[in-house]
Amino acid sequence: MSELTLPADIQAKLDAYEKIKERQRNYMKKFSKTTQFKEYQKHYYDSNAEKMREQGKANFAKYYQTDKGKATKQKYYDNNRETMKFKSSYRYYLNNKSVDAFKLKFPERFAKLLEIGYIKN
Repeated sequence: MSELTLPADIQAKLDAYEKIKERQRNYMKKFSKTTQFKEYQKHYYDSNAEKMREQGKANFAKYYQTDKGKATKQKYYDNNRETMKFKSSYRYYLNNKSVDAFKLKFPERFAKLLEIGYIKN
């Protein structure tokens, strides 16, 4: 396989970006072990602890309370479980190129998928 060649200006920008990122990684490796950095980090977390707590509570209320986030997805799944099962089995037979076998084996599923418009016959 041949290697992808880029125009010179794009390659130069990518190389410059790589150098910057490498320099940042090396700086953080060296700097993160110093006591100055650890003190700064402790001060930052101590001074922003209340703000982080509030953000955490807000996110919990937004995504994990009743009728929101995962609960909403679970409710949708419970309401459409049968239809999802029908679609999944149809896709299995479609990928294996045996849709006729699906029609013979599951005529009620095929009829339901036609009814909801998932299959255009």
